[in-house]
Amino acid sequence: MKKIIRIFGILCMALCLLACNTKNQKDALTKEQALEAVKNYCFETNPELKNLTDSETTTIYWDATVNEDQKIVVLYRSYTGAEIRFYIDPVSGETYTTELVPGIIDEEKRTDENLNVRDYLD
Repeated sequence: MKKIIRIFGILCMALCLLACNTKNQKDALTKEQALEAVKNYCFETNPELKNLTDSETTTIYWDATVNEDQKIVVLYRSYTGAEIRFYIDPVSGETYTTELVPGIIDEEKRTDENLNVRDYLD
């Protein structure tokens, strides 16, 4: 009887873990959501950026991909030429950034900037 109860307990724990993992994957951010959240973050931290995006004299753009580690990577190319990459965990939303400035910082370097992009979803 004890063996049956032990097996039943193990099965219940396994089902609970499976259910938690399924929920997490279901709640994962899409590339589109991550891209929109990063744009919102950029506009909130630099309000003048919105005017620059509407200008034909500056080059600003964003692009979202998924890397081999399954992180969403949003590239923000600033009007200064700097390339800021946001590395986003699609489940938690936790994000860190790197910066590369051609001709100045020729190697992608991690910055001190950390955020949760879920805070910037509409």
